[in-house]
Amino acid sequence: MPPTESTFSNDDPTGLRTGSATGASRSGTSAGSTADRLADTARSTVDKVASAAAPAVERVRQGVNAGVDSVHRAVGSALTTGDAWADDCREAVRQHPLTGLGLAFAVGYLAARLASGR
Repeated sequence: MPPTESTFSNDDPTGLRTGSATGASRSGTSAGSTADRLADTARSTVDKVASAAAPAVERVRQGVNAGVDSVHRAVGSALTTGDAWADDCREAVRQHPLTGLGLAFAVGYLAARLASGR
């Protein structure tokens, strides 16, 4: 016997819930609408949090970029300074080779002492 129109509820075209509105079907509808309200509230909350977090994320991104730029400049400056010092040392050793040899010996001796742990 095919289902009649009175068998289907308006919100259930599958025909799984039949008959009059019983306590079980009313509680199912109530639970469904509560779940829908909770889902809507959760979506709204997530949207608000995302909207509030976007400016903070942008500020963090700008801060990180500024930090990276600063480190890049500092490394470039240190490399330039290191190159200048190396050039100065080479020139000093060319002008005073014995002094350079003595300094190299002294640095090697101190490094060996520190490495040996005495």
